Amino acid sequence: MLTLVRTESLLRRRMGLAAVGMGGFTILWTASSFLLAGPRYGYGPAGIGLFGLAGVVGAAAAVVAGRFADRGHGRQVATWGLVLLTGSWGVLALAGTGGPGGLVALIAGIMALNLAQQALLISHQSALYRRVPHARSRVTTALMVSAFAGSTVSSALASALYPRVGWAGVCALGAAIALIGVGIWVLELRRPSPFEPLADPSATVDARAVCDGPAATPGRACAHPKETAHA
Repeated sequence: MLTLVRTESLLRRRMGLAAVGMGGFTILWTASSFLLAGPRYGYGPAGIGLFGLAGVVGAAAAVVAGRFADRGHGRQVATWGLVLLTGSWGVLALAGTGGPGGLVALIAGIMALNLAQQALLISHQSALYRRVPHARSRVTTALMVSAFAGSTVSSALASALYPRVGWAGVCALGAAIALIGVGIWVLELRRPSPFEPLADPSATVDARAVCDGPAATPGRACAHPKETAHA
């Protein structure tokens, strides 16, 4: 896995975006529990938990993003995912006003942010599975490690900042992290990473073993890499 991270700029950039997406997701759910339990809303644990249903709706809508990615539009999915992720924090900031309007803003922001996060994840998997189809497990592990690292750091920041800067300050933090993702994506658009499928290194090794190994068939003609290169 470390070799892939070192050699594949596409993987490194997508790992950064995975950290950004999961970081925003964690900031939302960490800080929203403080907001909803506070004096503006006064919800208990059961009421706060019901807001998770809005996230489910947003995640379910990501099926559309998956269809676009399957049709070869993964980069557009990532672009719109980052636009939605960044914009969702502006909507969520309105939730700090309280009242029915604040609740509507919170629910809309939760749906938008969850859709954005899921769309980004789908885009990452689509691009990386195409680039390294022989290393899907390692790619998924790298993405998950990066995502949970972003989640851990963001949760700690949200918990530490909320008592000091309140909901508006935490929304500003979420927007700033989203803009880091936008910066990573602008770099990718200006200097695209290689995206053509890589050959499986083990396939070459297996081919040589068939030709040169103890089980090689006598008299069988095999094309070695050097011979193929000069052909």
